Amino acid sequence: MSYILLVDGDRTYRTVLQTALQNLGYRVEMAQSVREMAVVLGAEPLDVPGLIILDWFLPDGGAREAIRWLRATRIAAPILVLAAAEAFERVRSQAEQTGETVVLSKSGPLKRVQRTVAHLLKAPTNSSFPLQLDGNLVRRLAPPYPATPLTSSQADLLQVLLEQPPGQFVSAVVLASRLIIYTYGTESARARLVAKRVSRLRVRLAPLGVLIESQRGQGYRLTLVPLVRGDV
Repeated sequence: MSYILLVDGDRTYRTVLQTALQNLGYRVEMAQSVREMAVVLGAEPLDVPGLIILDWFLPDGGAREAIRWLRATRIAAPILVLAAAEAFERVRSQAEQTGETVVLSKSGPLKRVQRTVAHLLKAPTNSSFPLQLDGNLVRRLAPPYPATPLTSSQADLLQVLLEQPPGQFVSAVVLASRLIIYTYGTESARARLVAKRVSRLRVRLAPLGVLIESQRGQGYRLTLVPLVRGDV
């Protein structure tokens, strides 16, 4: 079973959260800095975490720098960022610009963290995604994808789109709810974040002949372009 890597400079909070997650049956490894995080990840390169929890402020850097390093080293685990209550709004605003992380306040209830962790860990990020629309064409999206693998948030978005009946749209409200896109803020703000994620996924899927169609008032759906023999 993949583990959770918890990176937080606050020893007390780190220990409390570790215990709360271990009580749910998760294996939790801990680090207190970006440097220690790199050591943990490098110690067992084949034992990759299923989730990384980052404090936004770390003794030797910030979560943004840590996230850039993680993505540069091709570690695509989902990321949960925790922020102190007094900095939460500012941190959420900065993190939303990446569109790749979930942000929670450290002053919130541990049960919220537990629920979010359970959601982030349940969606597969390396499995194949069978895609069938209107019975006309079956495509299988499986790693390795062109250029680089999908990020965890892109895989989650694709999974939700694939679950819809052929031809059916799924609204931005439903997508935001399924992807746990910041329960704080307005509905229009969450819709904009969904649109950003859809835009990034469109770029990744277009070379495969898989398109994400959008329609005002209805949402998004997957469509396929016809393939000629020999296309992959």
